[in-house]
Amino acid sequence: MGAGHHHRIHRPGDSPVHRLPPQCKLLAAAAFAVVVVATPREYVAAFAVYAALLAVVAAVARVPPGSCCAAW
Repeated sequence: MGAGHHHRIHRPGDSPVHRLPPQCKLLAAAAFAVVVVATPREYVAAFAVYAALLAVVAAVARVPPGSCCAAW
């Protein structure tokens, strides 16, 4: 079988995000989750900023729009 990445949500690519070490990506995801959870729900503008930040990271990683939901 091998150790290839053949899962349907795996997106092969060569972008700055793809080239980051896995530790950096895990730390960034954990930090992002903590910041989002720690934000009071009344700060709606902050959540708009978080969504924009996610969109920028997805664009830099060259993730096609809608691909995260289509994989499920």
